[in-house]
Amino acid sequence: KMKTLIFLFLPVLASWCSEPKKKENLPAAKIDTIAQWSCAPLKANEQDTLPFAIKRQRGFIEFIDNKTNKVISVFNYIEKNPYNNLNFPVVGKEFGDKIYQYTPDNSYPADYFYSNMDEPDKYRDPETGEFFPIKLVSGSTGGTFIGKQVAVVAFTLTASEQYLVLGHHSTFFVLNSKGEVIHQLKHVDGNADIWGGLVATEDGRFIGYVTGGPMDDSGNELHHYAFRIYDFQQGKQLVEITLTGSQFARPVLAGNSNLIRIEEITDGSDDVFRIIDPYKGLIYYRLVPHKSSDKKLRKITEEGFVYQMPDGRIVTEYYQTDFQLIKL
Repeated sequence: KMKTLIFLFLPVLASWCSEPKKKENLPAAKIDTIAQWSCAPLKANEQDTLPFAIKRQRGFIEFIDNKTNKVISVFNYIEKNPYNNLNFPVVGKEFGDKIYQYTPDNSYPADYFYSNMDEPDKYRDPETGEFFPIKLVSGSTGGTFIGKQVAVVAFTLTASEQYLVLGHHSTFFVLNSKGEVIHQLKHVDGNADIWGGLVATEDGRFIGYVTGGPMDDSGNELHHYAFRIYDFQQGKQLVEITLTGSQFARPVLAGNSNLIRIEEITDGSDDVFRIIDPYKGLIYYRLVPHKSSDKKLRKITEEGFVYQMPDGRIVTEYYQTDFQLIKL
């Protein structure tokens, strides 16, 4: 039985076009036809006038005063990692990550990571019956998102035996452009960031991340693949969208806006585009054929998809009028 998972991610593809063919099957989803934008986009030259800049370096993030060009704050991944000083024996270290020998305690009980274990500190292979000690990896860092005015760092604590990932828990730090921590989300069930699947709105109110993948001791999936958005103002998760495609592209902001875009590559002939307005609780949704000969997608903006037609004309299909609308 295969015990490893391979995560495949594709960059944004520039040759997709779309015509809606069916509605997304989301529970309690309400389709509507009218929407209003909730947040003004940043203009192209606005970055030049921002007082501070955020720059990622190897192992840390710098926050820079644009007037003086001096570093005013530094966020060091290893020093800030909440999982780097746990009360377990350290049995190894790799790229700044500590590897612990795990024994369940009050802070991290066995069901914190997994369920139905035969022994609380060991994993039993369901095929061979062989026991393996469980180790924890501190994960410096699970992922980083750098915006114009905000940065997000995600740390993930991973429980594993010799080959198999048994579970994850994650913690997020949201920092403003001065390097001040404005929000924390602690001990989230699941891995916080799969290969770049992390995004945030520029005011730091919403973060989005891709999670999923670990299996339990019977080889069943512990966490299904999903894209989650958390609202710090409301103090709760806004939405979790199950990802059923074979691959997906990392979430990004759509154009110079606070709209969140995520693309899912399905096994069928159509892929899925979602443009999410978290402030209004709306998802603009449509299916997109893998290939099309009648038009080519040139760019995705805060207003819609911009296509070039066979005769050279440039046409925009707008989220508000040309996409299906799902209310959360």
